[in-house]
Amino acid sequence: MARSSKIKLKMADLSFPKRRKLENADIEANASLADLFNEYLGVGGTATAPPPALVSLMSTKIRQDLYKLQDLFDAVGFRTSIVQSPRLAVSVYKESCVLSSTTAAEPQRAQQQDYLLTMLGLHPDQEAREIYYESSHVQEQYILQQYVNRLRLVRRKAMQDEKVQAWVQEHTIAATTKNNGKCSSLSKIQQFMSLMRQADHKLRQEQLDHELERQKWYNCTLANALLQQFLSGHHDCVIKDVFYKTSHMAKYERLAFYLYDPEIDPVKPISNFIWLPDLARALQQQQQQLLLPPALHQQRGSSATIKDAKGTRAIVQDMMATFWSHLLRHGGYYASATMKEQLSPALERYFLSGLRQDPNIPLKLYVFVEFGLCDTTNNYWYLKEKRKSHTHVLKNILPHTETHISIRVNRSACICGV
Repeated sequence: MARSSKIKLKMADLSFPKRRKLENADIEANASLADLFNEYLGVGGTATAPPPALVSLMSTKIRQDLYKLQDLFDAVGFRTSIVQSPRLAVSVYKESCVLSSTTAAEPQRAQQQDYLLTMLGLHPDQEAREIYYESSHVQEQYILQQYVNRLRLVRRKAMQDEKVQAWVQEHTIAATTKNNGKCSSLSKIQQFMSLMRQADHKLRQEQLDHELERQKWYNCTLANALLQQFLSGHHDCVIKDVFYKTSHMAKYERLAFYLYDPEIDPVKPISNFIWLPDLARALQQQQQQLLLPPALHQQRGSSATIKDAKGTRAIVQDMMATFWSHLLRHGGYYASATMKEQLSPALERYFLSGLRQDPNIPLKLYVFVEFGLCDTTNNYWYLKEKRKSHTHVLKNILPHTETHISIRVNRSACICGV
């Protein structure tokens, strides 16, 4: 029987999953998605109020009230419960997060379910929506709009400058309306920054760059854009963490939402909560891959293994591929098939420890290289390049994970500890 585990859904970096890019014909064929984004985000992100069907979801502010958050999910038909230990949390059961057929006669409730499922990364068409969001310039236009809105709050005087206002009018509202959100203005953002610094000489380029990067983080996926809109734009709610708790029985799989509580949390999160970029894949069924049998590890590298990988296993497969590729391209070290076969199971479990809170998965990895046909220098050089590749993978996929890699040599072996 597979055991349960907790999967962290908080974003660690800005590494995006590799998604198919849409061609112009595909974008034009998805007129229904364009209309949907008009409602949820506004054309290019110009909407300031939620669509009528979602007003009831946004009318009562949640703030830090867990029970109001539970009531909101209950109202659209999702099954929930309150977690008491180790701290209060709201659990939303994944099995209930579906587009209910009974809501066909209730268009308002159906749209509310659609919105929340997209926000949680659980919509049946999530992948298609994410691809469209990234490929149709909706993402760039929305990031630009959020960036401008933020500067209106913190730099009012500079934003009132005539040249700045003219640029904003041309590249956000007017340009978006004329081109139906298909123009990209982020490539011209340096013009806007230059105008802002001319209007306010106290502004530094680093400040403007930092805010732009922050908006890119917050809106890196459609699920994240809706989450930021839902939490900060309408509910003034601060999420501390979200875990996907798996189980050998599908009806017990759930998302656990932990809100910031000033009475027990010494420090308030300095940034908004952000989903993993590959949220939809992380939430795929986990039961069949919580514990891989030894025989499957021996097939590492086969097409069957990669094809069968789901959820966090699939994400870890990408991390593994990045590691071996970086070792070859940037370290100049070719790892033999035998080395990959022997090291991959332990390496996979180590990478998995960054996504799961599982006491049976090690948080450290030690590699022992015996001095056989190779000499001491070659082994030591391999471990140094291995350390660089590890660092590259962790910085690009889990950069907030604290990592210490050391190498020491004795007479019988090189030992690399991560």
